[in-house]
Amino acid sequence: MAGGVVWGHLGPQDKEPPFQRYPFFDLPGENVVVELVVCSANYTRLVEGLIDTTHTGSLHQDALRQLAAGEGPAPSFGGTPRVASAGVLAQDLAPDIEVQETDFGFRYAAVSRHRQVDGSVRRRARVTSFKHPTSILTQSGHLAQMVLPVDDDRSYLFMTFWDPTRNIRDGEARQEILTYYGIDDIAKNVYGAGREFHDLPDRPNKSNNWLQDRAAMKNGSFTGLYRFIPEDFAVSASMGGVERFPVEHLVPADLAIARFRRQMIDNVQRVQKGEDPRGFDPKEQPRPAQYDVPEGEDWRDHYTRAAD
Repeated sequence: MAGGVVWGHLGPQDKEPPFQRYPFFDLPGENVVVELVVCSANYTRLVEGLIDTTHTGSLHQDALRQLAAGEGPAPSFGGTPRVASAGVLAQDLAPDIEVQETDFGFRYAAVSRHRQVDGSVRRRARVTSFKHPTSILTQSGHLAQMVLPVDDDRSYLFMTFWDPTRNIRDGEARQEILTYYGIDDIAKNVYGAGREFHDLPDRPNKSNNWLQDRAAMKNGSFTGLYRFIPEDFAVSASMGGVERFPVEHLVPADLAIARFRRQMIDNVQRVQKGEDPRGFDPKEQPRPAQYDVPEGEDWRDHYTRAAD
């Protein structure tokens, strides 16, 4: 066990990869929160949603609007309030998307522009790292999400939060995290994100329109759903199976998703040839980052310093 999670290798012993480390491994147990939620969708659906930054400002605008107004839960990690990292997502819904391939997979930047009070424009890069085959590290920098396929149409999502400065495992700090992301008791029970409740007939599914509250939508709610994870899971499940991939039309905002699919195909071909897949033994540690980029400069040139 490491970081509150039991890790295992299910393949041949001679193909067991070196054990990868994450920043939360070295922290006391009370500085880490691990939660598991379940979704009726193929694991690639969840991965593609998690590596897609641009959907956050639109799909999750209800929660972000509350955050900006100082209402509802607002967790902080390492002294950085969530409003500082998430609030920026609603300000530019069409950032430039750029991808940089790495030995663990890829990192991509959503570079957005924000007009300041003095009229100047600030460019900000929000960098997400994806490590094959399951791990996504997003800003605020203290969240690792790992998607475990159960079968073709079901996945488990492990969400690990950490804060090197304080206890978040217990009390109000823990509850604020769970409520903010929509992985609390309401989400697990009423909205079926918990394994013990997921398959009950009155939990969100296609026949009941994923429990979408149309009355709330008439009163201003964008989705009529309960916060981040139930919103994400409703979209992922409603997209149908992976057999629909050939009829989907990706757009420039889906650049990271296209790269993920391309690398997945490449990894299959590598294994078929007896080679190690990308991400098997990476030398570089995947890290997220968020930072300002001066006009005319490349976000890649600032990444190493910002991610440290």
